Amino acid sequence: MPFADFDLVFLRNSMIHIKVECPDKETAVIWVDGNLDRQSLSSLQKICRDHIWQNNQILLHVDGLHHVSEEGKNFLREIRDKVTLVGLSEFLKLEIC
Repeated sequence: MPFADFDLVFLRNSMIHIKVECPDKETAVIWVDGNLDRQSLSSLQKICRDHIWQNNQILLHVDGLHHVSEEGKNFLREIRDKVTLVGLSEFLKLEIC
């Protein structure tokens, strides 16, 4: 099962961990943990957009997020019709829907 594992650490205590598994050619399963903020957002954007561009079905597991900035919420709003958001908290559901 092909996968990529990204550990990304940024300044000012911003940290995100992104794990991607592709169980087949049409599916990408992405887990994201930590803080989704201005500094870490570009990494998740690139990974998601690459898989969206490839017309993959994307399962984005967000239940490991501790903090989501306004920029992060805006991005989740942008992609919510193109991916399946898994583990979305009730608070985030209200914020991005």
